[in-house]
Amino acid sequence: QQRQEAALEQRQFVQLRQQQREHVQAVVSSAAPKEHEGETGLDRRLLRLLEGPRLHSLPAKGPPLSALTPPYRPPSPPPPAYLPVPVPAAQQNRQVAWASGARPGVEAFRQLLCVESEPHLHWLAEEMQAAALPAGVAAFDPRSPEFTALDASLQLPEPTPPVVFVRLPACGVDLALSWTHPYQEAFEHTLALAALAERSLQPEAVIEAAQESWNLRYGRAIAAWRQEPGGPPGAQRYVNAKTGERAPADPRQHLLREMQVGFRLMTALGTKVALWPAVR
Repeated sequence: QQRQEAALEQRQFVQLRQQQREHVQAVVSSAAPKEHEGETGLDRRLLRLLEGPRLHSLPAKGPPLSALTPPYRPPSPPPPAYLPVPVPAAQQNRQVAWASGARPGVEAFRQLLCVESEPHLHWLAEEMQAAALPAGVAAFDPRSPEFTALDASLQLPEPTPPVVFVRLPACGVDLALSWTHPYQEAFEHTLALAALAERSLQPEAVIEAAQESWNLRYGRAIAAWRQEPGGPPGAQRYVNAKTGERAPADPRQHLLREMQVGFRLMTALGTKVALWPAVR
């Protein structure tokens, strides 16, 4: 019976994804791109919705979300997308100042999401600016004196990103830089969903389907991670039962938090689409 239920759930999931794909194909074939966005930008936004989270640890199968009961704790800093930078000893005592340093303005987050010329999406940049970051992670204006005084500022790419996310060193040894928000995927997914909802005759139904798909995929990803048995205390590793991937820190809390952030953003989007008659 459990196998039959799992098979039914999988068929429903595949059917949902197929319906979304057909809807997006119809939208892409009929929607004209915005002048500032171009055809490539429009396609990228719409198709990203179908690609799902850019996390290779998301398995294709797993137990339903209702079967999960993970305890919530403050999420660990995400391991990927950070560039380690050595910290001179003279700067290690200034970690508290870094964490409370120059926080970027909302315009920087609009640039990060590429929504400067889309006023009806500015709320998403405001949400990103206000979002609580994982423990030990701080957002900086890369042009602020607090950041440019660090040797790490020499590691910035060109052109300079609008926002730099700094993960403070756990043991006073090094810090790490990233040019994307720790929960960037949740914001990108909502942005793609907004582009799709703008051109849909039933935006509420599209958003509801996207929320179900989002929760299902993240729920399966969380359930796939297990702590490896054995190992010295405090040095346990985690393994993905579906992909075989291993991680030194528990990735479930970060996945859970990103799932919550994405669902909340899509819920907020659902309350705003009715106010967009001019753009649909």
